[in-house]
Amino acid sequence: MSVGGYDTHSDQLAAHDNLFNDLNQSLSAFYQAMVEMGVAPNVTTFTLSDFGRTWLPNSNGTDHAWGSHLMAMGEL
Repeated sequence: MSVGGYDTHSDQLAAHDNLFNDLNQSLSAFYQAMVEMGVAPNVTTFTLSDFGRTWLPNSNGTDHAWGSHLMAMGEL
């Protein structure tokens, strides 16, 4: 799956707040479905991006930068 909208140049805080809330709800629903099917211990969700943003804002947001962001979710 793919979700756009993270490449913001302005109003990042509000945009990312909405995007991360949606991501949180989506991952929670996916995990709950895996639990209900009894396969949660066998499933690992992983995402990776090499895209980043600068820490300091410019006049209209932040600029492109290096990044290596990843997230993994699963059970032990």
